[in-house]
Amino acid sequence: MSDSVLAAFFNAVFGWMAAGLSVTALVAWLAFKNMATVAPMLSGGGIIVLVVAELALVWVVSAAVRKISASVATVLFLIYAALNGVMLSGVFMVASPMNLAGAFLITAAMFGTMCVYGVVTKRNLASMRGLFMMALVGFCIATVVNVFVASSLLYWAITYGGVVLFCGLTAYDIQRLTSIAAMTAGDGELAARYSIVGALTLYLDFINLFLLILRILASNTRRR
Repeated sequence: MSDSVLAAFFNAVFGWMAAGLSVTALVAWLAFKNMATVAPMLSGGGIIVLVVAELALVWVVSAAVRKISASVATVLFLIYAALNGVMLSGVFMVASPMNLAGAFLITAAMFGTMCVYGVVTKRNLASMRGLFMMALVGFCIATVVNVFVASSLLYWAITYGGVVLFCGLTAYDIQRLTSIAAMTAGDGELAARYSIVGALTLYLDFINLFLLILRILASNTRRR
């Protein structure tokens, strides 16, 4: 695979990922500024509808990559990013601008480092797929359980363990996308679809890592 093919694929992936993050940030800010209107969507049945809609969009974009057009996948991804912005609007209520900026910069540095590692490492990270998937399932289950048990110890275990998990997933996903770039070389339409799937995957890694880092920074600020 030529460097130009790889570069073109990742330019599309990171371009759409950046677009998704921008949409999420903009919608989150607008929702925060209009919280009186948005609040009913973030409570009771409203938030359940949002969560189900987000899960459905992730599934459709990921599972139907060979069945839907790149343009449809793009629209669905941006809709998901907007819905996620509504979900995350409350972050502006609990985090200071300094913490938000600090979390973003730290996340960007860690994310970028793991992307580089995923490209240059000689280790086949695909062998760790099972471990990553089990850790991700465990992370999700522990997060839900702690909503009910409210354990401080479990809270911080989830937080720091999650940082390690999403750093590892970033490197794994980048290496996997490198293989996909080679697989889709010569098929522009398929490459365009997979670039959206790749953007969604990395978007999720980045958002989760950002929220965990923000949690740590916000806690440190409260202790001062």
